[in-house]
Amino acid sequence: MGTTEELFTEPDTSLIAPVNTADVATKMYAISKLENEIQGYLNQKKEADYFYEQRINNIENRIAYLKEQISSWMTVNEKELIATHNGTAFLQKSTVVTWPSAPVLLDWVKKEQIPDGIRTKEEPSLKEINQYMKETGLIPPSYLEVEKTSLRIRKV
Repeated sequence: MGTTEELFTEPDTSLIAPVNTADVATKMYAISKLENEIQGYLNQKKEADYFYEQRINNIENRIAYLKEQISSWMTVNEKELIATHNGTAFLQKSTVVTWPSAPVLLDWVKKEQIPDGIRTKEEPSLKEINQYMKETGLIPPSYLEVEKTSLRIRKV
């Protein structure tokens, strides 16, 4: 056989012709080859993603190191702001808030009886709506069911 490009061309849906069993086997072989080709590209993509992710992490670590050096120097020299031709460095104080987990927080809100401390999320229950539609025959506006046929291939 040839390359996968030779096995598969863009389909012309206006000229779909009946095929025989041998054609089906050939086309399934072509599908298998193309799927293997996709898998190869996905593997290459994962390797490239990992490589560049490592490079980015390395650079981010170097930036963090340089920032820590500047911050330390500014702290030791009691400077809050330094203007340079490459920009301005300044020390800024901020507060980091760490919340407890949702169950712990919910229990505390209930115990303290905080008004409106717990939100309720309003969303449709598809299970109940389906049951209602089956029982009544009524359907919501813009509800649409489209039946479609697709080819599935089981690998051997």
